[in-house]
Amino acid sequence: MTFRDRRRLGDYLFREDHPGAAGIRPDQSRVRAGDLVRGGGLQVETYVKTVRLVHIDGKLPNLALMKLAHWHRNRGDQVVLARTPSPSMFEPRYDTVYGSSIFRWSDPVVHRLKAAYPEAIVGGTGTGDWRTVEQFIGDEKYEYYDYSIYPDYPFSLGFTQRGCRHG
Repeated sequence: MTFRDRRRLGDYLFREDHPGAAGIRPDQSRVRAGDLVRGGGLQVETYVKTVRLVHIDGKLPNLALMKLAHWHRNRGDQVVLARTPSPSMFEPRYDTVYGSSIFRWSDPVVHRLKAAYPEAIVGGTGTGDWRTVEQFIGDEKYEYYDYSIYPDYPFSLGFTQRGCRHG
């Protein structure tokens, strides 16, 4: 089966020519690769995304990137954290690239990220885009964080205030 014979539905690829392919609901997509979907005998193959999270500025771990890392890993995607806007010579191609900026003075770095990855999704208080991660992923009550992307940071984080205490 070639890639052209498949169509993307949720996180899974289904054969286009199978009679049951059109009848699959998103809630049925929680199956493993190689499983058969009941009622149609549809062969399922997992589509794993590679995701690059770019920590643009700030010294503390970025809660938005930690939330995105958890959300993507929960879906089975591979997640890579980077502190540089441009890819290294040996980095793979990414399906999705996110960047988070908390300071306006990081605009040159944001521009380099967008030059390297034109489809990158960049947000944060330093960008003027006030959408939240929860709005972006479509789950207003998503409060899970992946601390493993910052292995050298031994503490737990949370909000004590919103915005800058100096301004």
